[in-house]
Amino acid sequence: MMSDQISKERARVAVFYLARGADQDAPAKCRRFRASYCSSPAGIKHDLHIIFKGYADDVDYEKARVLFKGLSFKSIYTPDDSFDLGAYYVAAAQTSHDYVCFLNTSSEIQSDAWLLKLVRNLELPGVGIVAASGSYEASAPHPGGTSTGFPNIHVRTNAFMMRRADFLATKPEGALTDKVAVYQLEHGPYSITQQMYKRGLQSLVVGKDGRGYSPAFWPISETFRHGNQRNLLVRDNQTERYRGASPSLKQLLFASAWGKGEVIDELLFSDETTETQPLTRLQGESAFGSHQSRDDDIVEMNGVLSQSNETAVIYLARHAEGTSNILRFINSYKQHRSGSKHDLVIIWKGFEGHNESKKEVMDNLDDLHFQSISVMDEVGFDVTAYRLAVDQLPHSTFCFLNTFSEIVTDDWLKILLRGFAESGRGLAGASGSSESFLDSFKKINRILWLCRQNIPYNHQLALEWSHEIVKFTPEWLNRSNWTKLVAKIKYILGNRPNFSSKLETEFERIWNTEIMASDSLKGFASYPNFPNPHIRSNAFIVDRETFIRALPTPPTTKYQCLQFESGCNGLTNIAIKGGIRPLVVGRNGQLYPLNQLKNSDTFRIGNQKNLLVTDNQTRIFSAFSKAQQRMFTSLSLYAGEE
Repeated sequence: MMSDQISKERARVAVFYLARGADQDAPAKCRRFRASYCSSPAGIKHDLHIIFKGYADDVDYEKARVLFKGLSFKSIYTPDDSFDLGAYYVAAAQTSHDYVCFLNTSSEIQSDAWLLKLVRNLELPGVGIVAASGSYEASAPHPGGTSTGFPNIHVRTNAFMMRRADFLATKPEGALTDKVAVYQLEHGPYSITQQMYKRGLQSLVVGKDGRGYSPAFWPISETFRHGNQRNLLVRDNQTERYRGASPSLKQLLFASAWGKGEVIDELLFSDETTETQPLTRLQGESAFGSHQSRDDDIVEMNGVLSQSNETAVIYLARHAEGTSNILRFINSYKQHRSGSKHDLVIIWKGFEGHNESKKEVMDNLDDLHFQSISVMDEVGFDVTAYRLAVDQLPHSTFCFLNTFSEIVTDDWLKILLRGFAESGRGLAGASGSSESFLDSFKKINRILWLCRQNIPYNHQLALEWSHEIVKFTPEWLNRSNWTKLVAKIKYILGNRPNFSSKLETEFERIWNTEIMASDSLKGFASYPNFPNPHIRSNAFIVDRETFIRALPTPPTTKYQCLQFESGCNGLTNIAIKGGIRPLVVGRNGQLYPLNQLKNSDTFRIGNQKNLLVTDNQTRIFSAFSKAQQRMFTSLSLYAGEE
């Protein structure tokens, strides 16, 4: 009988199962948990609590409760305004049990006496936390958070147990509504595991065999991402992802969790066909260098990645930019033959929880062969996703296309590869620029500052900068028609902006002592000035060695991404230092060195008719007025030249 009543005899252990309504296939996950809970006796008296998280109304809530019909449990309702750990803290505060055990929505119990095995290990001297799995995986660089390098010892929070008082003591101030804070709590430098260690309490992973494994033995415990994971006490979506992966992907996942090494023999067989003990060779460093992907970062959808082609075309499908942009690329890819053999790889960025959007895109991919890599939108920027992809792919040459890219001609890859070969097999792109971010940023700030000083209305400024002025100081544009007419006549007669030396001097003072002195902009002081020739990162082709030299670790800040594209030690300058001559490749098949961009008819030049691949920036330029186009051309090429 379904009940909110629990036994009057006090139990020392509270078990909390999180029934999160927003999870994909939540009802099915709840049914699987219920089936595993009913078929696997806990081995010790306990009180079961179901945390119903984020159900829209009473009707949905009652439907969810019916899924647990026949169980004796207590209901706890929480809104979906925080993450799993936030719900756990709320639930733990409502009980008085000695021990609290938490199981996430995807949990499925795999052993009889599972709870007794956890309790016995938690009660060992000097133990502060026990879990069904753990990992050495480094924490991904989340904006606003601190990453932790490999080996990063932490228990996974899909299934874990602690003393209630110890668990509540780990709660940070405020609600856990920030994903970065949650990641830090699970696997950052202030993780629950680390907090226990600072108190002199160790963490154990408890296997199906009932043994508690100290961290040194986690990689050979046959639990998380090891062999066939036959010793898992509780499985979840991540362990199932590993179980269903190809041998090559299992190797990648193993390495991300445990470091460089090989898992052999057992990966070639299923649980049903072998009793062979896994042979594991472990070394002390990460297979992917100093950065590792999070559990959610790696997904394989279409089997083992083909290594028959030297070149991988990597398209970044970022959900936040809208499916219309992604579909634009797909249609252009299907419409225009590439002219060269390659493997298409799609990076699905930020698609977790957006199944309808992904289905819409997938429906347009049904006749294409491609491979998939998934990353959370929070792991960083476009270039961060590119770096993660390169770590997972075997190819020697990579062609990167961002979400806004649209191919506009046949044989586009063949043409790019020709430029790549002529460059010295190092770097070529569909567009380039000589723009300096630092100089352009200063120019924009100067114009906006002058407008705030209420300088006289000037027709040229209004023509060229109205798109920025209207966003930050629109009142300057609010002039009478007569004033605008007079200014326009002066402009026609050759009157150009000329501001007092006093204002110019004052702006220079503010720029140097206030704007550039701010913590967020100090790093840009070393940014190259104009002209700053570089290949743009919307569509470019590069060899593995040059790319990794320019980006040894994934960038975590916008500043680092800008440095990669056009900084002193960015991709273009690293290539040049390596003896490579970066080239821009036109739709006409011609190759243009970076000092001849003004003759290329590509990015921000004329009508850009020679672009091989367009993107949002080239489309914005096409929509500008002639005056705005002239101004942006001067920013990108040579001041004063069109």
